[in-house]
Amino acid sequence: MKTLLISISLMVLLSPPAWCQDSNASSASSDFEIVSAEFGRFPEGKGPRQLPGKEVVFERTSKVGKSGYTYGWKIALNTALKSVSVSEKWDENDKMVSSTKYGVIDGLIYHDWDVVMGTRKGKHSVEVSVNGTPVKKFVYFVK
Repeated sequence: MKTLLISISLMVLLSPPAWCQDSNASSASSDFEIVSAEFGRFPEGKGPRQLPGKEVVFERTSKVGKSGYTYGWKIALNTALKSVSVSEKWDENDKMVSSTKYGVIDGLIYHDWDVVMGTRKGKHSVEVSVNGTPVKKFVYFVK
């Protein structure tokens, strides 16, 4: 009996109090599920800036440089959330981190951008997180 009381006392002393535990630890990922995450291109006029949700035309590729397209990522989510916060870390540079709120339409979020003259050729990357949960590190190559 004495051993049992000592064991229970130790468990209570060594367990952190409820107010010290991170209440968002399990809810961050339980609000949504990542179904897929892809990098590719969007034909001019048919990307996420022009069309909503599933109407967007997306072609999977890791090669960037063909004119008439914008480039970026598409993430499919299983969620009831209307919007999510997305952070992007560019080219493994801690100083180049962006954070934006995206509307979820038809279970999809997108980010596309134009490749401008002067963009460094070669390998690039963007690490994407949704609501603080890492999703994927996309690697692409500018020709």
